[in-house]
Amino acid sequence: MAPLLRKIAYLFIVLCLFSVIVSPAYADEGDGSFTLTVLKGEADPLAGVNCYVFSENGSYLGLYETTNSEGQVSFDLSEGTYKFRVDYLGYLFWTDVYNIPATSSETLTLLHQDVTITVVGDYDGNIEPKENLNVYLFTPSGSYLGISQVTDDQGRVIFNLPQKDYKVRADYMTQQYWSEIFNWNNETITIDEGIAEVHVLRGATPLENVNVYVFSSLGSYLNMYFHPWALT
Repeated sequence: MAPLLRKIAYLFIVLCLFSVIVSPAYADEGDGSFTLTVLKGEADPLAGVNCYVFSENGSYLGLYETTNSEGQVSFDLSEGTYKFRVDYLGYLFWTDVYNIPATSSETLTLLHQDVTITVVGDYDGNIEPKENLNVYLFTPSGSYLGISQVTDDQGRVIFNLPQKDYKVRADYMTQQYWSEIFNWNNETITIDEGIAEVHVLRGATPLENVNVYVFSSLGSYLNMYFHPWALT
């Protein structure tokens, strides 16, 4: 019986060691509760942005949440050191490293400022604002950020942005007009304009009372046409 008992004891020891090796250590549930509040400014929560959990050395831990209407996300984490990343408008914003559960809540503030974009037409030095044009927000590399505004009667739109580099595009008569890259400074897009004079002839004979319609180079109608009786 002694050999059998020795084998049983040996197997028991091996199983105990194996369970110690493969079982990860977690803090008791609730011990590592952590809340991060993301703000655009004082008492101005930033809702609807994703927040990701990383180890202190930068390894993504497969956890993320989206900020609620109060700009908050909460995680239940085991004891350890963590940092958090907020992805927003084309940029990555990192927190400091926090010791959990010693730190239960922190705030990340991404300061914002209004940036005014003005779109104008320039015909021979005569500057006029362009109303009802779509203006789209991009990263400097040209990635569209899903945000657009329509110019007012002064040709202006306002974007509320963090202090990062951006550019915008205004679309006018199927053409695209880009701003310079800006960072918390106002920008103006100037569209150079001119007069197109069209003569309608049959052979060498001018034709009267003919409507003339304007198209893009690709054949898209631009909702512009000329009535001959407009001159009468």
